[in-house]
Amino acid sequence: MTWTYLVCLIAGGILITLSIAGESDSVLDGEVATGIAEGGNPAVLFSTSFWSFSLAGFGLCGLLLQLFEGTASSRFNLPIALMLGVSLGWCASLALRFLARRDANTVVLAGDLIGLEAKVTLPLSESQRGFVETSVRGSLVRRAARSVCGHLDRGQNVVILRCEGTTLIVDALDMVS
Repeated sequence: MTWTYLVCLIAGGILITLSIAGESDSVLDGEVATGIAEGGNPAVLFSTSFWSFSLAGFGLCGLLLQLFEGTASSRFNLPIALMLGVSLGWCASLALRFLARRDANTVVLAGDLIGLEAKVTLPLSESQRGFVETSVRGSLVRRAARSVCGHLDRGQNVVILRCEGTTLIVDALDMVS
């Protein structure tokens, strides 16, 4: 049984390594199959992540059970290793599928800035561009700006009204009602 556990551990490790290193799945019937990074196929039994983690979990658990019990093989080693391997594969497949659904979009568009409070970092006026900075989507954004209400000094709080090209049009925060 030791060889079986060892072969499964090595095969699972190779599959995991190939999935992490690149696209290990290929095109099947004209549709692109998803790999470990995208959570596997909808059917758990056909998912690369399920088989990768199941094989690795089964092999590792079986080897560890034999190691801790000595050389004598217990009749419970195989069922325990099998249950743990399948459970690990199922959990890993579901976790990767959940993570693949998350949308990480940190692109900041001009429309995302409108209505936000910002701070003047370089003085500006109606005729002179300056800079303002604000925090949006967890990022500190610094953009060129012009005022609609006259001169604004450094450190003054403003609100972003609109965007004209790459320049933000701002108004003093205490003036906005």
